[in-house]
Amino acid sequence: MDQFINIKSVSGFPVFGDGVTDDTANINSILSTYANCKIIFFPQGTYLVTNTIFVPAGSRIVGEAWSAISAVGGNFYNPTSPVPMVRVGNAGDVGVAQISDMLFTVADVLQGCILVRPPLFLHSSPTKLTHHSLKST
Repeated sequence: MDQFINIKSVSGFPVFGDGVTDDTANINSILSTYANCKIIFFPQGTYLVTNTIFVPAGSRIVGEAWSAISAVGGNFYNPTSPVPMVRVGNAGDVGVAQISDMLFTVADVLQGCILVRPPLFLHSSPTKLTHHSLKST
Protein backbone atom coordinates (compact mmCIF):
# COMPACT_ATOMS: atom_id res chain seq x y z
CA MET A 1 0.00 0.00 0.00
CA ASP A 2 3.00 2.34 0.12
CA GLN A 3 2.51 2.92 -3.62
CA PHE A 4 -0.68 4.93 -2.89
CA ILE A 5 -1.08 8.38 -1.40
CA ASN A 6 -4.48 9.58 -0.20
CA ILE A 7 -4.69 13.19 -1.43
CA LYS A 8 -6.51 14.14 1.78
CA SER A 9 -3.73 12.79 4.02
CA VAL A 10 -0.54 14.48 2.78
CA SER A 11 1.18 16.28 5.64
CA GLY A 12 1.61 20.00 5.04
CA PHE A 13 -0.74 20.08 2.04
CA PRO A 14 -4.34 19.95 3.33
CA VAL A 15 -6.88 18.96 0.68
CA PHE A 16 -10.51 18.80 1.77
CA GLY A 17 -12.70 17.74 -1.16
CA ASP A 18 -15.65 19.21 0.72
CA GLY A 19 -17.17 21.23 -2.12
CA VAL A 20 -16.44 24.48 -0.23
CA THR A 21 -12.65 24.85 0.18
CA ASP A 22 -10.36 25.86 -2.69
CA ASP A 23 -8.01 22.87 -3.08
CA THR A 24 -6.09 24.16 -6.13
CA ALA A 25 -2.66 24.98 -4.69
CA ASN A 26 -2.30 21.87 -2.57
CA ILE A 27 -3.52 19.50 -5.29
CA ASN A 28 -0.91 21.00 -7.65
CA SER A 29 1.82 20.68 -5.00
CA ILE A 30 0.99 17.03 -4.30
CA LEU A 31 0.80 16.09 -7.99
CA SER A 32 4.16 17.72 -8.76
CA THR A 33 5.81 16.10 -5.74
CA TYR A 34 4.60 12.54 -6.34
CA ALA A 35 4.58 12.21 -10.16
CA ASN A 36 6.57 9.16 -11.26
CA CYS A 37 6.60 7.60 -7.79
CA LYS A 38 3.12 7.25 -6.23
CA ILE A 39 -0.48 6.63 -7.24
CA ILE A 40 -2.57 9.56 -6.04
CA PHE A 41 -5.93 8.43 -4.64
CA PHE A 42 -8.83 10.90 -4.56
CA PRO A 43 -11.45 9.66 -2.06
CA GLN A 44 -15.09 10.49 -2.72
CA GLY A 45 -15.61 14.24 -2.63
CA THR A 46 -15.84 17.43 -4.65
CA TYR A 47 -12.48 19.14 -5.01
CA LEU A 48 -13.05 22.81 -5.89
CA VAL A 49 -10.38 24.51 -7.99
CA THR A 50 -10.08 28.16 -8.93
CA ASN A 51 -7.25 27.72 -11.41
CA THR A 52 -5.66 25.07 -13.60
CA ILE A 53 -4.64 21.72 -12.11
CA PHE A 54 -1.42 20.54 -13.77
CA VAL A 55 -0.97 16.77 -14.15
CA PRO A 56 2.73 16.13 -14.87
CA ALA A 57 3.99 13.28 -17.04
CA GLY A 58 4.33 10.19 -14.90
CA SER A 59 1.23 10.93 -12.82
CA ARG A 60 -1.22 8.22 -11.88
CA ILE A 61 -4.53 9.40 -10.43
CA VAL A 62 -7.34 7.14 -9.24
CA GLY A 63 -10.67 8.34 -7.91
CA GLU A 64 -13.32 6.71 -5.79
CA ALA A 65 -17.01 6.67 -6.73
CA TRP A 66 -18.02 10.27 -7.52
CA SER A 67 -14.64 11.88 -6.96
CA ALA A 68 -15.02 15.20 -8.75
CA ILE A 69 -12.70 18.06 -9.62
CA SER A 70 -14.96 21.06 -10.07
CA ALA A 71 -14.04 24.49 -11.46
CA VAL A 72 -15.32 27.62 -9.78
CA GLY A 73 -14.53 31.34 -10.04
CA GLY A 74 -13.64 34.12 -12.40
CA ASN A 75 -10.53 32.51 -13.92
CA PHE A 76 -12.83 30.21 -15.91
CA TYR A 77 -15.45 32.77 -16.93
CA ASN A 78 -14.16 34.52 -20.07
CA PRO A 79 -15.14 32.64 -23.27
CA THR A 80 -12.71 34.69 -25.38
CA SER A 81 -9.79 33.54 -23.22
CA PRO A 82 -10.62 30.00 -22.10
CA VAL A 83 -8.60 28.33 -19.35
CA PRO A 84 -8.20 24.57 -18.82
CA MET A 85 -9.36 23.22 -15.47
CA VAL A 86 -7.04 20.20 -15.84
CA ARG A 87 -3.96 20.30 -18.07
CA VAL A 88 -2.02 17.11 -18.71
CA GLY A 89 1.66 17.61 -19.48
CA ASN A 90 3.55 20.34 -21.27
CA ALA A 91 4.46 20.60 -24.93
CA GLY A 92 7.49 18.42 -25.50
CA ASP A 93 6.91 16.18 -22.47
CA VAL A 94 7.43 12.49 -23.08
CA GLY A 95 5.68 9.94 -20.96
CA VAL A 96 2.32 8.80 -19.74
CA ALA A 97 -0.29 10.14 -17.34
CA GLN A 98 -3.15 7.95 -16.16
CA ILE A 99 -6.42 9.29 -14.77
CA SER A 100 -9.23 6.92 -13.90
CA ASP A 101 -12.57 7.08 -12.10
CA MET A 102 -12.63 10.88 -11.87
CA LEU A 103 -15.43 13.30 -12.77
CA PHE A 104 -14.56 16.71 -14.23
CA THR A 105 -17.26 19.35 -13.88
CA VAL A 106 -18.01 23.02 -13.15
CA ALA A 107 -19.70 24.48 -10.08
CA ASP A 108 -21.25 27.39 -12.01
CA VAL A 109 -21.88 28.61 -15.55
CA LEU A 110 -18.28 28.99 -16.72
CA GLN A 111 -18.23 29.47 -20.46
CA GLY A 112 -14.46 29.98 -20.44
CA CYS A 113 -13.64 26.63 -18.86
CA ILE A 114 -11.98 23.85 -20.83
CA LEU A 115 -12.54 20.80 -18.60
CA VAL A 116 -9.46 18.85 -19.70
CA ARG A 117 -6.67 20.00 -21.99
CA PRO A 118 -5.64 16.81 -23.80
CA PRO A 119 -2.22 15.30 -23.28
CA LEU A 120 0.59 16.97 -25.17
CA PHE A 121 3.00 14.06 -25.02
CA LEU A 122 5.09 13.85 -28.14
CA HIS A 123 7.11 10.78 -29.03
CA SER A 124 9.45 10.11 -31.91
CA SER A 125 7.44 6.96 -32.64
CA PRO A 126 3.70 6.73 -33.31
CA THR A 127 1.55 7.02 -30.20
CA LYS A 128 -1.87 5.86 -29.22
CA LEU A 129 -4.15 8.18 -27.28
CA THR A 130 -7.12 6.58 -25.59
CA HIS A 131 -9.90 8.31 -23.69
CA HIS A 132 -12.18 6.13 -21.64
CA SER A 133 -15.58 7.59 -20.85
CA LEU A 134 -14.51 11.23 -21.16
CA LYS A 135 -17.80 13.01 -20.80
CA SER A 136 -18.63 16.61 -19.96
CA THR A 137 -21.74 17.44 -17.97
